[in-house]
Amino acid sequence: DRLRLTAERLQLDLAGATVMVNPPGQPGNNSGYLEYIEADRYSALPAAVYLRGFLQEYARAIGLDPRRTSEAYLANSGIQETGE
Repeated sequence: DRLRLTAERLQLDLAGATVMVNPPGQPGNNSGYLEYIEADRYSALPAAVYLRGFLQEYARAIGLDPRRTSEAYLANSGIQETGE
């Protein structure tokens, strides 16, 4: 899993990675998303359009290509976006 490997290379634990995407004092509560992504708990994740945005923010924060990362994750997980 490219997201996890990159986070490990940067020596980020789950809590540190979550703060990068959802800094304290910022609106939104995405704190569980990384845990669900790492555990492949697809049913606990938000709708694909929101998940795509989250994945892109996380990828950007750890230095990966946002579009390629989100597309690869969605394709590999079988999560389908509707309305496209």
